[in-house]
Amino acid sequence: MKRRHFIAGLASTTLGGATAVGTGAFNTVEANRTVNVTVADESQAYLALNKGSDQSTFARTGAAGGNGEISLDFNGSSGASGIGVGTDSTYSFDGVIQVTNQGTQSVYLKAPVSDASSDDSATGEITDAYFYVASVEGRPIDGDETGFDGTTEGEAWLKLPTGTSAQLGFFIDSTGASQTTQAEKEELSATFTAQVTQPGGTLVNSSGSTI
Repeated sequence: MKRRHFIAGLASTTLGGATAVGTGAFNTVEANRTVNVTVADESQAYLALNKGSDQSTFARTGAAGGNGEISLDFNGSSGASGIGVGTDSTYSFDGVIQVTNQGTQSVYLKAPVSDASSDDSATGEITDAYFYVASVEGRPIDGDETGFDGTTEGEAWLKLPTGTSAQLGFFIDSTGASQTTQAEKEELSATFTAQVTQPGGTLVNSSGSTI
């Protein structure tokens, strides 16, 4: 299982590990071994995250501590004339991130979003936020996790065969949210998890279509 941690400010990723499991059957085994791990640039990792092909102006690289780490900012730093999302609105940003399977096996990806703000009084209280595939908004790539909105409605896993990529969009619902300043931006976090075992539940391909 490969895990990638992601902060949307609305801000960073940290690299997790990859574990290979063989076919031998055993109950318990313990052995001391030397393990060499290479921490790759974001674009060269087994599960690579890059700027998307559509709304990539909201994606930033190198802003989260090196290794080409990627983050999303919807707070005016993207160069857009606006400084953030409006209140009582829903936004769909297609193609903000491209995810690529650069490993040797097909994987199943989920990327649930959660609130990472430490001070709730300084947030805009976003109602819902999630990643989706291609332009198929309404199908959160939350896998088997409870979504940001506290439900499991419509959630799915993204299947990524070896060497394939998918464009991920980002959805934000600000219904009932209060206005914040740029200094009070709400910080969201997402963990990208890729596993080789086919999970239960709904699967979608890189076009967002149900498999």
